[in-house]
Amino acid sequence: MKKPVVVILTLLMAAALLSCKQEVRQGAAPMQYFFSGEIISADQDCLLIQVTDTGNSNLSDGCIVEVSARTTGQNVSPDFSPGEYAKVLLEQNVEDNPPERLEALSIYEIDESGGIITDTEQHNFSKDGELPISTTSDGDVPFTVAKTITANSERITITNHCNSQISAYLYADSDLKTAIKKLVIDSGKTGSFTGLTTRFLYKVIVTTEKSDHIDVTIQEYSHTNACL
Repeated sequence: MKKPVVVILTLLMAAALLSCKQEVRQGAAPMQYFFSGEIISADQDCLLIQVTDTGNSNLSDGCIVEVSARTTGQNVSPDFSPGEYAKVLLEQNVEDNPPERLEALSIYEIDESGGIITDTEQHNFSKDGELPISTTSDGDVPFTVAKTITANSERITITNHCNSQISAYLYADSDLKTAIKKLVIDSGKTGSFTGLTTRFLYKVIVTTEKSDHIDVTIQEYSHTNACL
């Protein structure tokens, strides 16, 4: 009698594990992988980077990787010179010493300590007003808004002008591993991220329900744009 019982218990455990994995996958935010390194050489098409901080990637410290200077998540990458430092965001993780050129979501100029040193990639709502985003999306591929966001109030809104539902994720720029908050916004509707603070810079990532053109407006909350 013991053998049938053991078989049944094994099957039940396997089913439970499968269910847990599915729940995690369905509710998980789009993962962003990143690393930092020193620029060895740079031209209009390619950066050669020696890794100095592996971040959450599989790259090893000191390895040299080739990265496309044409990113998929922002229109323009900073101009680099040898000896400068860069932080690279990737849609997918890579194995150590990749043989091919890496395609980056975005690339930021940083100092040796890892701090972003270019102000052109920051958006301050008090000075710059609302932040409109209009770009082509590739279905489920997450789109990273190029500019980091400086919040002057505890709430920002995202208005969805797309023809389909979107999901928006809020990250602290210092931690791109874990989303702080998630919004699901129907076409023509507005959602809000709350609990923001001026002590942090933020990143927003948007995905669409299907392949579509992403068209959203991000702004600080006010009574005039409240349409929840």
